[in-house]
Amino acid sequence: MSQQDILELLENHPEQWISGKDINQNLKISSGALSSNLKRLRRAGMIEVRSNNVNTGFLYRVRKKVN
Repeated sequence: MSQQDILELLENHPEQWISGKDINQNLKISSGALSSNLKRLRRAGMIEVRSNNVNTGFLYRVRKKVN
């Protein structure tokens, strides 16, 4: 699985915040690979990240494009 696979999953649900656990379950990606790919996407400004108040995890979604 790659950054592109993660990005496509998030793009299919542009308004929805998705947990790392849900991404992991949908894509069957190891937690280490998921973590490093999410970090790269975040640094590239392609995704948004927010804290999940329910536990210590994070939620992700594709960054909205500005026209």
